[in-house]
Amino acid sequence: MPKDKTTAIKDQLKKAGITSKTLLNLESKNLIDVLYEDEVIGGAIHGAYSGGLAWLIATDKRIIFMDKKPLFKTVDEISYDIVSGTKTTKTKFSETITLHTRLGDYTINFVKDNSAKIFNKFIEDKRLGRIEVPETIPDKTEKIQVSEECTNFLRLHNIGVLSTISREGSISGATVYYLVDKDNNIYILTKSDTNKARNILSSNQASFTIYDEKKLQTVQLNGTVEIETNQEIMNFVYDELSKPRSYEEGIKYPPVTKIHEGMFIIIKITPSKIKYLDFNLI
Repeated sequence: MPKDKTTAIKDQLKKAGITSKTLLNLESKNLIDVLYEDEVIGGAIHGAYSGGLAWLIATDKRIIFMDKKPLFKTVDEISYDIVSGTKTTKTKFSETITLHTRLGDYTINFVKDNSAKIFNKFIEDKRLGRIEVPETIPDKTEKIQVSEECTNFLRLHNIGVLSTISREGSISGATVYYLVDKDNNIYILTKSDTNKARNILSSNQASFTIYDEKKLQTVQLNGTVEIETNQEIMNFVYDELSKPRSYEEGIKYPPVTKIHEGMFIIIKITPSKIKYLDFNLI
């Protein structure tokens, strides 16, 4: 475990108002596998909810709901663009914080007053664009090497199969249109009430497969999934992936535009592993 990253997480939790040494030691170890390399904690609350004890952790990139139990860990990822605000209910000794989102509410009881204030302010500042990012965790991410053949293949195609895993451990696959950027990140347009959207709230890992039947070529990639919050990128991806396309039956809008439930969101996959295969050479 990288000592500098563990220390940075502890320091950021302390600044967020977490003073318990037990919590600091435990959660710095749990969070090291949840946070991205360059992600920074700005607010954190710990307390009780309907399923036991849990955390809400606000970072510069997202909000994380985490319930860590001895045999399993539940992690929901919440994008700031679906957050509508927080509500505080005070008692004599503690506070109850409710995070309102378009996908539902997250309520944490028995929250310490100081951490509650810091958490609420960070959320509000982030939503209003006033946030100043604290000192970052050292970025030791190594960029994966991608061959020219693989890069060209990704750019010459636009349909793949996204595979995600649910909180219960079941795997779901969906055929989707995609865009790829210069760093080979994959962008997908979907709705918030789809299985894939729900699944990435509980697991930030996914697989993506693109196959060319005629050329017998395929790309398989694994990566980290998040909901894109950059408005410029969101607008561009939406415009490109919602455009009418030519099908055998004529010009039609892509299937995602016909899903009525939920709001449009952009899923971003940052590859951690990419495998390109040309079966003509095997």
